[in-house]
Amino acid sequence: MTDTSPADSLDQVLRIVASWCVEANDGYGVDADDLAWRLERAGYPLPHIPEGEETDHA
Repeated sequence: MTDTSPADSLDQVLRIVASWCVEANDGYGVDADDLAWRLERAGYPLPHIPEGEETDHA
């Protein structure tokens, strides 16, 4: 794996999310698990959030 800047990492994550959003909106049958899998495969796994600690705020 090559070293990347935080901006490059953010750009890669946002490209993955944007691509997933387009597919979801176009009815390709993708769901949230697909997004999580794509992010994990790219080296950006979602953090574990204990049940009951979910929030709408980032």
